[in-house]
Amino acid sequence: MENIGTLEILREKIELLDTFHQGEILKILQQNVEQTLLNENNNGIFINLSSLNVDVIQKMDTYMKYVTKQETQLDAFESQKEEFKVKYFQKDNKDKTIELNNEC
Repeated sequence: MENIGTLEILREKIELLDTFHQGEILKILQQNVEQTLLNENNNGIFINLSSLNVDVIQKMDTYMKYVTKQETQLDAFESQKEEFKVKYFQKDNKDKTIELNNEC
């Protein structure tokens, strides 16, 4: 059985995910646990995380790390894209570039 604090952190992270990633976590659960452990009602699907074995928890944790890394990389690319947009594609900067090219 996993540490309760670890399971609470995992639960909180899963709750903060968008619907797509929560669906991927559900797929991991459906592939690795008995259907009787999944409880579904109008509010969603619920599972007692303390009843999961360590392998399933590790798979979910690995997926969570993957999502976090992916989001970090996407944020970095978006920031870089905005920098390029400001530096190379704004009208004021184009005028300066033309002036610099004419001086050469």
